[in-house]
Amino acid sequence: MLALLDLKDSDNWDKSTIRLIGIHDIISFIKENYGYVYAENSRESIRRQTIHQFEQAGIVERNADKPTDKIIF
Repeated sequence: MLALLDLKDSDNWDKSTIRLIGIHDIISFIKENYGYVYAENSRESIRRQTIHQFEQAGIVERNADKPTDKIIF
């Protein structure tokens, strides 16, 4: 969720932004800002176990330009 909001560890919630971001970029964001490293082959697991639920709950939407690639929060 923090990657979707572009919030780093020391940011306040009012610094959150709406942006397009792909799964690979989420993995990179987490690594760079939180020090947790996901394997590249984790993309599908993140998509199925997290992003899919966010989409079903209406928290994120698929990007109409590339519906299998990017999400918007």
